[in-house]
Amino acid sequence: MRNKTLTALSIIGFAFVVSAQAKAQNIEHSLQLGLGTNFLTYDSGTITESQQQGNGTTVEYKTIDQTTTWGFSSRNPISLEGGYGITDSLVIGGILQFGAWANNTGPQTVTAGSGDRLHESRFSLFIGPKVDYMFLPDSMVRPFVGGAIGLVRRTDTREQTNQNNVTTTQSDLGQTGIGLMARAGIRWFLTPGFSIDPAFMVGLGWTSGSTGASVGGATQNTDTSANGYTLGLSVAFSGWVGL
Repeated sequence: MRNKTLTALSIIGFAFVVSAQAKAQNIEHSLQLGLGTNFLTYDSGTITESQQQGNGTTVEYKTIDQTTTWGFSSRNPISLEGGYGITDSLVIGGILQFGAWANNTGPQTVTAGSGDRLHESRFSLFIGPKVDYMFLPDSMVRPFVGGAIGLVRRTDTREQTNQNNVTTTQSDLGQTGIGLMARAGIRWFLTPGFSIDPAFMVGLGWTSGSTGASVGGATQNTDTSANGYTLGLSVAFSGWVGL
C-alpha cells in the first residue's frame, strides 16, 4: 500500500511539473502517462480439467471460482497506462495490468506437533494495445469510452508443508490466453496537464494450460482451460504532456 501511495504521488508531482507544457483539456499531440488500480472487483471464472481415465475415456471436472475484492487491497491489480492523442478525442496506446499476492497459514517454523503450514500465491498479467475516445472537447470533465485486447497470464500455486518438513504441491496452475477489456468513465482535468480517471470496467478472458499436483511422490499434470469475466470500478491518475 505504501509503495502504491508513493508511486501515485510521484505521478501527481510529475504531472504538475509538466502541466505548463500541456494544452488545456485538448489532448491532441499529448502523451498520456497513467497509474491506477481497482477499488471494487468481482471475478467469476470456470476452470475445466480434462483427466484421462484408464479405459481411454476423458472426464471433465469443472470448478467455479468467484471472488469479490473491495478497497485499495493488495489483491487488486495495478495498471500502468500510456497513450498518445491522435486527435482531441482519440487516444491510442497500451495498458499493462498486473497483480500478485501470497499468503502463509500455520506456524512460521514447522516442527513435530506444530501443525502443517499452507502457502498460497497468485499472479495475474494483462498487456495489450488500447484505444480511448473522449467526448466534450475543452471541458474540465470529459466522459470517455475505451477498449483493449491483449495477452493474459495467470498462475495459482498451493503448497503444504507437514510436520516432517516435507512440502507437497496441492495445486500448481499456469494458464495463458487472450483477454478483452471495455470501460466507460470520466477524465476530470484538475489542471490542463493532470486528470483523475474513475471508470467502470468489464473484462472477458479465455485461457488454457495445465495444473500439477504431487500424487504419491510424483507430479501429475492435467490439461486445463478457463473462461470468465470481471466487473470492476477503478480509479487512475494521468499526466498529459504536450508534444
